[in-house]
Amino acid sequence: MILAQREKQTVVPTGKLLGLLSIVFTTVILLTIAQDFLESIRNSSSFYMEESLLFKAIWLLFVPILALLHRALQKVKSKRLVPLISFTLSASVFHLFAVSVTVWGLSMLFFGGRYDLYKVFSYTLAQDLYKIVMVYACFNLVHFHFLAKPIYTEQVEKQCLAQLTISYGRNKVMVLVNEIIKITSATPYIAIHVGDRAYLHADTLKSFHQKIDSEVFVQIHKTTIVNLQMIAAVKSRLNGDYDLQLKNGELVRLSRTYAEEFKKKLNLGPQDNL
Repeated sequence: MILAQREKQTVVPTGKLLGLLSIVFTTVILLTIAQDFLESIRNSSSFYMEESLLFKAIWLLFVPILALLHRALQKVKSKRLVPLISFTLSASVFHLFAVSVTVWGLSMLFFGGRYDLYKVFSYTLAQDLYKIVMVYACFNLVHFHFLAKPIYTEQVEKQCLAQLTISYGRNKVMVLVNEIIKITSATPYIAIHVGDRAYLHADTLKSFHQKIDSEVFVQIHKTTIVNLQMIAAVKSRLNGDYDLQLKNGELVRLSRTYAEEFKKKLNLGPQDNL
C-alpha cells in the first residue's frame, strides 16, 4: 500500500459565471447611465437615454467575452506571466474592435448612421482603452491565482498488487510481485521474469505498471520495467544510456529517455552521475 496525493481545484461553471457577470455589468451600466443623467443636470443640458445606452455597449460586451476567456483559461495550466499578458492583450484588442463595430451597427440601425466607424473607434480608443485593459488584467489575475488554485490536497491510499496468478501451460503459478526481476513487453502479452523463468501474462506494460508499486518498479525502456531491488550495478555507456547489471548477472539497458526518472527513484539529482 502506498499513499498518493490528489489535488482538487476550484472549478467555476461558465453558466454561473455568466450570471454573476451579468449582474455586475448591469449594475455598472445603470450607474453610468445615472452618472450621465446627473452630468446633464449639472451642465443644464438635455439627457438622451438612447444615446446613453448606445455607448454602454462597452460594458455589456464584457459578459460574453469574459465567459469565453474563462473557458480558455481553464485549459491553461501554466501560471507564468507570459500567458497572462497574452490573454489580456488579445481580449482587449478584440473588445476594442467589437465595441466599435457594435456601436456603429446600432447607430446605422437606430440613429441614421450618426456615428461613423472611425469616430467610434477613435473615441473608444481614447476614452475607454484603459478600462478595457484593466478589466481583463484583473480578471486574468484573479483567475490565475484563485479560480485555478488547488483548494486542498488529500492523501489517497493506493492498493498495490502483492501477488498474481499466472497460467503456465496447464498449471497456474502463484507469483509474489516483490520477487519479480523485470517485466518486458511481449505483445500482445507481457513477460514477467521471476528467477530463471519468464511467464506470459495477458496485460499491457502500462496497465501492469499502474498496479504495482512505482517506488520499487521503474520503467527503464519503452519495453522494460525493472525491480530496483534486483539491480546490482549501473554502468554508463557515455552517451546518455546506461547498462544495469541485475543480481542474476543479466545486463539490461537504461534508455536516456527514462534516466532522469530512474535517478529520482535512486534519490539522485538530474546532474548526478550514476
